[in-house]
Amino acid sequence: MKGTDVEEELRDSGYSAHVLKGEAREVLKLKLPLEQSERHLVIIDKKGSTPKAYPRKAGTPLKSPLVDPAASQ
Repeated sequence: MKGTDVEEELRDSGYSAHVLKGEAREVLKLKLPLEQSERHLVIIDKKGSTPKAYPRKAGTPLKSPLVDPAASQ
């Protein structure tokens, strides 16, 4: 479940999803029942086997996040 700026989160997570063999299939827009605030539910399809390097040890994702190497140039 994601907040209101789901498009930015999808862009930011595109490389990670690709590496982990996932692909966003659908984004559902929802309203929380009590507070009526907007949320999004992202449905991701698994397109292949997860590479052997994943999942990583606890703490590793914070120290070395999955980011597109081309984006850092």
